[in-house]
Amino acid sequence: MVELLQLCVGDWMSLRTLFTLSSQEEGWDASQRGDLKVAWLDPQAASPANLGGLAMELPGGDALRLRFDGAGDQGGFSGCDGRVGEWLRNPDGSLLLRWCRGEETCEERIWFTKPNLRLRVRMVCRSVTGEAEAGAFYSEIRRMRARPPRH
Repeated sequence: MVELLQLCVGDWMSLRTLFTLSSQEEGWDASQRGDLKVAWLDPQAASPANLGGLAMELPGGDALRLRFDGAGDQGGFSGCDGRVGEWLRNPDGSLLLRWCRGEETCEERIWFTKPNLRLRVRMVCRSVTGEAEAGAFYSEIRRMRARPPRH
């Protein structure tokens, strides 16, 4: 799990498509491009269950910190924004995050097709009915730093 989280560290160009489930023909989707910065947070305690975390600077300037704990292929996480959820490492190598936000349940799947290409899918459902109401697809490309010219 730690290796997957550390693979998320870096500067990313994020392309995001948001959609809401609506019967309207217009205004149900939007696309955005932005920069995402992710840094590693060392574990806060010496406990083997404390895995560390991620500090993110989101497109638009908001900040989010997530801390992970657990063992094996599952555990929990918490965010500086008050979210508390669970994570699961799927057999295909992807990471599944689930959390509640008010009357909504969010589920996000994160996977890498290559070390510098990360994909994410998020679904937002009503907690009571389980009915999907919105979603997002993210395609993120790691920004590489230019190497100085050789002399």
